[in-house]
Amino acid sequence: MKIKPEDVENEFKDSSGPFLAGELAVMRGTATDAVYARNNNDINAVMLPYFGEEEKDNWILTYPICQVAVSKSVEQDEAKKDAVMKILDAIFSEEGQRLLASGSAVLSYNKTVHMDFNDVLREVQPCIESNHMYMRLASTEIFSISKDVAQKMIKGEYGAKEAYEDFNAQLTKPASSNETEAVFTQNKGYEFKFTDRGIPSASSFINTWRSYMGDDIAIGYSNVVTAPVYTGDYSQQQLKWFIAFKTAPYQAEYTGAEIREVMEWLVNVKEDGSNPVRHKNILPVTSGMEYTVKDNGDGTFTLGDITINGQPLDESKTYKVFMIGDDDYMETSPYCKCPMPEALKEKKVSALPEKYNTFDLLLEMMKNKGQFDAPTEYVTINK
Repeated sequence: MKIKPEDVENEFKDSSGPFLAGELAVMRGTATDAVYARNNNDINAVMLPYFGEEEKDNWILTYPICQVAVSKSVEQDEAKKDAVMKILDAIFSEEGQRLLASGSAVLSYNKTVHMDFNDVLREVQPCIESNHMYMRLASTEIFSISKDVAQKMIKGEYGAKEAYEDFNAQLTKPASSNETEAVFTQNKGYEFKFTDRGIPSASSFINTWRSYMGDDIAIGYSNVVTAPVYTGDYSQQQLKWFIAFKTAPYQAEYTGAEIREVMEWLVNVKEDGSNPVRHKNILPVTSGMEYTVKDNGDGTFTLGDITINGQPLDESKTYKVFMIGDDDYMETSPYCKCPMPEALKEKKVSALPEKYNTFDLLLEMMKNKGQFDAPTEYVTINK
């Protein structure tokens, strides 16, 4: 298939759909995507290297599963240093690496750790054994610059040498003013800490979305935010760091009975044992609605009562619902393996205006509101 200039606007789903349908021979993705294609679409998918002029020049792109930063001040406190070293030893031990891998197609950069190759990696095994790997470190700047440079190469504006020079120039130039100037100033901060009544910063975020969108109820699921709401100025870049990756917004009109079904999908263990709540931080974050769960003591939870302003949810009433989360995280087998009931999914529509992404909508919202709303206590956990 020939790459055309207009293909630079394609997103991941533009190639993943045809690939999973058997209409496209190759797509760019991860080993997890290959495992998913095998398990769910009966496709004998494997990873291929990025091909060089000769086989010895082939290489593969790898994604660190965790990145660790330790303050230099830790060296001044032996107790802190010992505690940090215990954590690092656990992470990089063979047992720690295997637990982090969770049975997926994962490699270890620690050469003393033995992990069996998943079959989807068989074609890139020579690259792995020769350590011909390029490690991708997450960076918003590198992502945007790579896209810009690659698009210009595809359009024929310049070749590899000019692309390299442009990439280097963009990466080393000072940040533009729109990345550093304040979008708004937050007057009050809220913790990113789970309590038995919820996460204050996540609640603040979901409350802000609901009030801006004008919906009756909001439900946030999978990972929603990454940090506390802090007091002070927020630039565009800092606002981007606050929202979790792949957090897509939707709207729907559901009856109270359907809302209960949504919450059961997000909380209760399924008949095959699949658990949508990998840890407490994944319990749904709600606004305009409260709920209770029972902690079963084994890492699972069971949904209890649902109320609105302290009154039982009216199961016959229709509500406007705003939802924000990552369906792939909830539904696919490498993660929670809990597909949303089709009747509920059919009623969901994207809340994004044309040519907007989630951050565009968030940026517009915060420019208009100027503050994150106060959090509320949205969940009660019973033992």
